[in-house]
Parts: sequence; structure tokens; C-alpha cells
Amino acid sequence: MATDPERQSASAAEEQLSLAELVEQSGLPGRTIRWYQSEGLLPKPAKQGREAVYGPEHVERLRLIADLRDRGLTLVAIRDLLRTNGRRAPWPSGWGSMPRSLRRGPTTGLGSSTATSS
Repeated sequence: MATDPERQSASAAEEQLSLAELVEQSGLPGRTIRWYQSEGLLPKPAKQGREAVYGPEHVERLRLIADLRDRGLTLVAIRDLLRTNGRRAPWPSGWGSMPRSLRRGPTTGLGSSTATSS
């Protein structure tokens, strides 16, 4: 029977991906993944010896990038958005209006509780 540290080690190993496995899961060419890293869109992988090791955070980030691109954001805009690290930052003027799905908190406009009554 495996002890808890052995299970944790086995679980962590299952979550580690080679570049080839990340390519397979994401559907993106390795060249694109490496370019995303060089442009600051994707974190650098961990290293095991000479091998790059990717984790679930890389798969999730690639899904987020794909979703934001599908919503019309450019890679530069996505990089800028990701660099805020979740901090509230002003929406850059050259991006047009912020998509509702990216907004946090209550919105103003129709159906909002910010309208005043007389």
C-alpha cells in the first residue's frame, strides 16, 4: 500500500506534461507555445534535468488565451490583461469596451440598482 507522500508524488507526476503532451492537449504547435512563453503570455516551464515540464496551470492558461482570442482580444491585449495579475487596472483605451464577461462587480446600465428614482 502506498503512503501519502508516495501518492502525492505519483499524483504530481501525473500532472506533469512534456512539451509533446502539452501540444497534444492544447492542439497548438510547440512553436506557438514557445512563442507564447517568449512574449510573456505563458509562464516558463519547470525543468527536470534538461527536460521542460508543464503543469495544469499551463493547460489552463492556454485555454484562457484561446477563449480571450475567440472573444476578439489581440495577443498584446491578452498579455497586458494577464500582467495585471488579477489586480484591477483601468481598461486600456485602445481596446474598445471591456467585455461583460471580464467585468467584476456590479455593472451600470439597464436593470442596475444605480438608477435614481424621483
